[in-house]
Amino acid sequence: MRDNCNRMREKARASGVIFRPHVKTHKTVEGARMQHGGGFGPITVSTLAEAEFFAAGGFRDITYAMPIAPEKLWRAAELASRIDRLNLLIDSEPALRAMEERGHPFDVFLKIDCGYHRAGVSPDSPDSVALARAMLQSPVIRFQGLLTHAGHSYNARNIDDVRRIAAEESACLTRFRALDEELSPLIRSVGSTPTASVVKSFTEVDEVRPGNYVFYDAFQTSIGSCNIDDVAVSVLATVVGSYPERRSAIVDAGCSRDVERPRCGPHRSRRQLRHRLRRRSQSAAGASDRAFAGARKARRDRAPAGRHEGADHPESLLPHVGDVRRLSPHRRRQGRR
Repeated sequence: MRDNCNRMREKARASGVIFRPHVKTHKTVEGARMQHGGGFGPITVSTLAEAEFFAAGGFRDITYAMPIAPEKLWRAAELASRIDRLNLLIDSEPALRAMEERGHPFDVFLKIDCGYHRAGVSPDSPDSVALARAMLQSPVIRFQGLLTHAGHSYNARNIDDVRRIAAEESACLTRFRALDEELSPLIRSVGSTPTASVVKSFTEVDEVRPGNYVFYDAFQTSIGSCNIDDVAVSVLATVVGSYPERRSAIVDAGCSRDVERPRCGPHRSRRQLRHRLRRRSQSAAGASDRAFAGARKARRDRAPAGRHEGADHPESLLPHVGDVRRLSPHRRRQGRR
């Protein structure tokens, strides 16, 4: 994890861009500080609750990377008054009007759609340019820059696809900024782990916001974002079904109905709950490590002489029922940074 953090931070430093990592993957002050080498640098969050949490933890420069709902502006204004900067996003004229009616001098980015088609204005639409000009002329907001997120990089099939998306991610902001010379001072902010990972350096951008790179996962390895050795999180799971004929296996790695779920009620404070969960986690981790070591030894003991996993025996790569394997999270949920 520390190596992942150091590598991405150094790439940003060497490229001369602002490093504003996303923190929603780990949601911890300790993780965010590790991303900044122990400091309290600029960060990106996905909810106002996250922003408030990290502000309380000492972070003073935060981007809330979702178009904000008008009814949350009062809450954003209160938070902005307590830290050095809270950047907000908009992608519509009604959102701009709501900010102006609120009267607070918000720092604002315009969300641009670089191909993800989840949020943001089209970089090729005259209406988008009109909105940007209205933001420049607003007597209330401080127009900071253009922001985009290449979430569709998670749909890539290989590293070449990711590189193509990375090029378009930055190019669309540069292209949009060039439509009006008054837009030229604006910051160009990009961010997704796949695109940030595959480029050798950051060009045509001023700020980067990757987040999942802290841990990476098996899916990231499948599209070329990282090597399997870069994955910083794994899960120990018992194999309950092994099917060599179809090269698949089933593991017991989910949460079933018969699992005891802790409750947080009047009889148990949140501090007590956290303490109980921490002790349970530490106990399970020790047991899992012992089980993992024992399973590996048992597998070696029963392996035929002269045969080892992966050597001209594809079926040997499959685990046996009862084995305990270390798994890497394999998320394909869209929208991860």
